[in-house]
Amino acid sequence: MVRRLSLALAVACCVVLLRQSLLPAHAQGQVTIYLPLITAGSGAPGAPTQPSEVLIDQAEAAGTITHEQALMYKVYALFGDSRLPAQFNGAETEDSQIMFHLRAEWNALSAGTRANLAPFLLPPNAPGSWPELATVSGQGVGAQAIEWRNVLATSGVRVWYQTRFAGDDVKAAGVAAAIDGRIFTVLLSLMGRTWLPDGGYASNGGDPLLDIYLVQGAGIGYLGLTTPYGGCEETAAWVNLKSDRPLGDDTTRGIVQTATHEMMHTIQFTYPLSDACSTYDWLAEATAKWSEHLTYPHAQSEQPYAPSYLNTAYWPLENTTGQRWYGAYLYPFFVTETQGRPTPSAPCGRTLPAWTASRP
Repeated sequence: MVRRLSLALAVACCVVLLRQSLLPAHAQGQVTIYLPLITAGSGAPGAPTQPSEVLIDQAEAAGTITHEQALMYKVYALFGDSRLPAQFNGAETEDSQIMFHLRAEWNALSAGTRANLAPFLLPPNAPGSWPELATVSGQGVGAQAIEWRNVLATSGVRVWYQTRFAGDDVKAAGVAAAIDGRIFTVLLSLMGRTWLPDGGYASNGGDPLLDIYLVQGAGIGYLGLTTPYGGCEETAAWVNLKSDRPLGDDTTRGIVQTATHEMMHTIQFTYPLSDACSTYDWLAEATAKWSEHLTYPHAQSEQPYAPSYLNTAYWPLENTTGQRWYGAYLYPFFVTETQGRPTPSAPCGRTLPAWTASRP
């Protein structure tokens, strides 16, 4: 039986199985790597408490809520839904893997849970999607009250914005320019492929292009969120970006770094998996955060998350306690800084046919 390629190999080839021909001369001997400087109590900016997802995981582990409740509460937390119990209100998070798991577990959920969560599995400009819910903070305005427009990036991306939010038209144009000017080129060189077209799915923005939506809301608990159309492998996806913050640039953290992170997730969805979705959570987030460094090295958007890894470096890589996966970007960072980065002529994705595995 032919074994399917794992997503892990799609990124591990970049950081472990790099061919000797990619090694720079200085990598043959001693190399000095400068890791981020951290101090006690440092962490992601603006995060005085634990993210809701961590609080919910703790409650599920303690047996006070079921797994299905945990899944539902995590989605509520991301979108600021008032049905989230108050004890699970937490800090904003970078993004989340929960929408991947929701797709994968959908058929096993009760009818009531599916009804509650269905609006969150629709793109925000689709009829019946979450912006129409009265339970979502700052939303509940009705489809007819929201006007969506878009900016087309020549790289095959539509960036959507809502006319009710002043300034989002400028930010949409800025995101599209960043994609065409840098993000697309870096990710294509890194992975040797792009995202899958969404032409075969309903509510796809009207064409097969990748759709990125700028969203706002007082309760939105993420900076970016990628949602697959089907499952967590070999599928197209769309991206939400929280827009009530700076656009960002070469030296400043902002929306464009999050766009890089989430677009990396859309490429990860093109691969078949050899194991459960959760097996790859740490790897997906670590390499998405690493892609921010490769694309915007002087913005240093990855560095605030380094302590979550450096303070627990004795734990296994796949340990995701406290969303440690973001800090695990230091693993691909270290290996590629010492052994050489992928190049346009030898991207990670193009080396995949030489490898098969059932687990990372």
